[in-house]
Amino acid sequence: MAGILYPVLVLGGLYANYFSTKELDDISTLEKTRRPLSDFWSGICVGVIIGVWAGINYGPSLKYAWETLDWMSRWALSPSEKRPPNGPGPQSSHQAQTGRPPPTQVYYPSAHQQ
Repeated sequence: MAGILYPVLVLGGLYANYFSTKELDDISTLEKTRRPLSDFWSGICVGVIIGVWAGINYGPSLKYAWETLDWMSRWALSPSEKRPPNGPGPQSSHQAQTGRPPPTQVYYPSAHQQ
Protein backbone atom coordinates (compact mmCIF):
# COMPACT_ATOMS: atom_id res chain seq x y z
CA MET A 1 0.00 0.00 0.00
CA ALA A 2 2.81 2.44 0.93
CA GLY A 3 4.57 1.69 -2.39
CA ILE A 4 1.61 3.16 -4.29
CA LEU A 5 0.78 5.96 -1.85
CA TYR A 6 4.16 7.73 -1.90
CA PRO A 7 4.38 8.21 -5.70
CA VAL A 8 0.80 9.47 -5.76
CA LEU A 9 1.57 12.00 -3.01
CA VAL A 10 4.70 13.18 -4.80
CA LEU A 11 2.89 13.56 -8.14
CA GLY A 12 -0.01 15.36 -6.41
CA GLY A 13 2.41 17.78 -4.75
CA LEU A 14 4.22 18.45 -8.02
CA TYR A 15 0.90 19.09 -9.80
CA ALA A 16 -0.21 21.50 -7.06
CA ASN A 17 3.11 23.32 -7.32
CA TYR A 18 2.81 23.57 -11.12
CA PHE A 19 -0.77 24.82 -10.88
CA SER A 20 0.02 27.49 -8.29
CA THR A 21 3.09 28.64 -10.25
CA LYS A 22 0.99 28.99 -13.39
CA GLU A 23 -1.63 31.02 -11.51
CA LEU A 24 1.02 33.30 -10.03
CA ASP A 25 2.55 33.86 -13.46
CA ASP A 26 -0.86 34.88 -14.78
CA ILE A 27 -1.30 37.37 -11.95
CA SER A 28 2.18 38.85 -12.38
CA THR A 29 1.72 39.39 -16.14
CA LEU A 30 -1.26 41.65 -15.38
CA GLU A 31 0.87 43.66 -12.93
CA LYS A 32 3.81 44.12 -15.32
CA THR A 33 2.15 46.87 -17.35
CA ARG A 34 1.70 49.26 -14.41
CA ARG A 35 4.37 47.97 -12.05
CA PRO A 36 7.55 50.05 -12.56
CA LEU A 37 6.06 53.52 -12.20
CA SER A 38 3.58 52.73 -9.45
CA ASP A 39 6.11 50.79 -7.39
CA PHE A 40 8.63 53.63 -7.63
CA TRP A 41 6.24 56.38 -6.54
CA SER A 42 4.56 54.28 -3.89
CA GLY A 43 8.01 53.50 -2.46
CA ILE A 44 8.88 57.19 -2.43
CA CYS A 45 5.59 58.08 -0.70
CA VAL A 46 5.94 55.34 1.91
CA GLY A 47 9.55 56.36 2.55
CA VAL A 48 8.59 60.01 3.04
CA ILE A 49 5.72 59.12 5.38
CA ILE A 50 7.85 56.77 7.49
CA GLY A 51 10.74 59.26 7.51
CA VAL A 52 8.56 62.12 8.73
CA TRP A 53 6.93 59.89 11.36
CA ALA A 54 10.27 58.60 12.64
CA GLY A 55 11.75 62.10 12.65
CA ILE A 56 8.88 63.53 14.66
CA ASN A 57 8.58 60.68 17.16
CA TYR A 58 12.20 59.59 17.52
CA GLY A 59 14.20 62.63 16.41
CA PRO A 60 16.36 63.19 19.52
CA SER A 61 17.19 59.50 19.94
CA LEU A 62 17.99 59.15 16.22
CA LYS A 63 20.23 62.23 16.44
CA TYR A 64 22.06 60.81 19.47
CA ALA A 65 22.45 57.43 17.74
CA TRP A 66 23.86 59.17 14.66
CA GLU A 67 26.29 61.22 16.77
CA THR A 68 27.44 58.05 18.54
CA LEU A 69 27.92 56.22 15.24
CA ASP A 70 29.76 59.22 13.80
CA TRP A 71 32.05 59.41 16.85
CA MET A 72 32.76 55.67 16.71
CA SER A 73 33.61 55.81 13.01
CA ARG A 74 35.88 58.83 13.51
CA TRP A 75 37.56 57.06 16.42
CA ALA A 76 38.06 53.84 14.44
CA LEU A 77 39.27 55.53 11.25
CA SER A 78 41.50 58.24 12.75
CA PRO A 79 45.16 57.66 13.53
CA SER A 80 45.79 56.57 17.11
CA GLU A 81 47.53 59.81 18.18
CA LYS A 82 44.63 61.96 16.95
CA ARG A 83 41.72 60.00 18.42
CA PRO A 84 39.11 62.11 20.15
CA PRO A 85 39.30 61.56 23.92
CA ASN A 86 35.62 61.93 24.79
CA GLY A 87 32.46 60.44 23.36
CA PRO A 88 29.63 62.42 21.83
CA GLY A 89 27.95 64.77 24.20
CA PRO A 90 26.13 68.06 24.27
CA GLN A 91 27.90 70.66 22.20
CA SER A 92 28.17 74.31 23.11
CA SER A 93 27.06 76.93 20.62
CA HIS A 94 30.72 77.84 19.98
CA GLN A 95 31.58 74.23 19.18
CA ALA A 96 28.53 73.85 16.95
CA GLN A 97 29.51 76.97 14.96
CA THR A 98 33.27 76.46 14.67
CA GLY A 99 33.68 72.72 15.13
CA ARG A 100 36.26 73.31 17.87
CA PRO A 101 35.81 73.21 21.63
CA PRO A 102 35.41 76.57 23.34
CA PRO A 103 38.57 78.27 24.58
CA THR A 104 39.42 77.62 28.20
CA GLN A 105 38.95 80.48 30.62
CA VAL A 106 41.61 81.23 33.18
CA TYR A 107 40.80 83.35 36.21
CA TYR A 108 43.67 85.23 37.85
CA PRO A 109 43.24 86.64 41.31
CA SER A 110 42.97 90.38 41.36
CA ALA A 111 45.33 92.60 43.32
CA HIS A 112 42.71 93.06 46.05
CA GLN A 113 42.44 89.32 46.75
CA GLN A 114 46.16 88.77 47.34
